[in-house]
Amino acid sequence: MFKNLTLLLMISTSAITSSINICKSDDVRYKNNAYRVFNNYSICISKEDKFDDFWTPKNESYLNKVQNQKVKALKEKIQNGENLTITEKNDLKLIKSEVIKIKLGEEKFKELEKLIEKREGDVELTLPERQRLYELNKEARN
Repeated sequence: MFKNLTLLLMISTSAITSSINICKSDDVRYKNNAYRVFNNYSICISKEDKFDDFWTPKNESYLNKVQNQKVKALKEKIQNGENLTITEKNDLKLIKSEVIKIKLGEEKFKELEKLIEKREGDVELTLPERQRLYELNKEARN
């Protein structure tokens, strides 16, 4: 009787464990469109690598004097090992979006925004949409 009870306990435990694993495989990170969220990391080896690689001299040439000084001040702050505040991060994002808007133009920029919003939502992008998003990102970065 004790052996049967032990065997039943072991079988039920393994069944519960396998059902938990099945539930984990349906997690968001395993969906094709959401994989990018969990694969979005970088390793900084030197102080120069800690700042966003978007800010090349070519991209900085699109900035006015005030924006250029702001970006350089934030770059120095990061290279000195300090963390940016939420306000500074938002300022940097706004400046970056202005540069991308200048580079792409109004129409392409709106298309990029729509694709990003769709990607961030619950709907998965189709293959042509993913390709277009890749093309626009590449154009914005170069």
